[in-house]
Amino acid sequence: MLTLLCKPDRAKELMDLVFAETTTFGLRSYTAQRRVLPREWESVQTRFGEVRLKVARVKGKVLQVSPEYEDCRKLAEEKKVALREVMEEAMRQGLAKNGQG
Repeated sequence: MLTLLCKPDRAKELMDLVFAETTTFGLRSYTAQRRVLPREWESVQTRFGEVRLKVARVKGKVLQVSPEYEDCRKLAEEKKVALREVMEEAMRQGLAKNGQG
């Protein structure tokens, strides 16, 4: 099974591509709605360097904290450490900064 997500104005274009590039004889399409949490950007200092975080709060309560992938990737490459290590450190610092750790 192949699932594609796209904006409505690109649906026909992507369907044409799937027909051209696969052996399928038919496609199903559905309209989906997306709800996103309001988010803020914060920065934390890790032992590898500064990392931006996306922080989602609802009624003042932190629901999600997520390190910015590109910041972590760049630091991992520069410091020659595993990406996972940088991301985990950023997450620890982010949770501690927001009273979650």
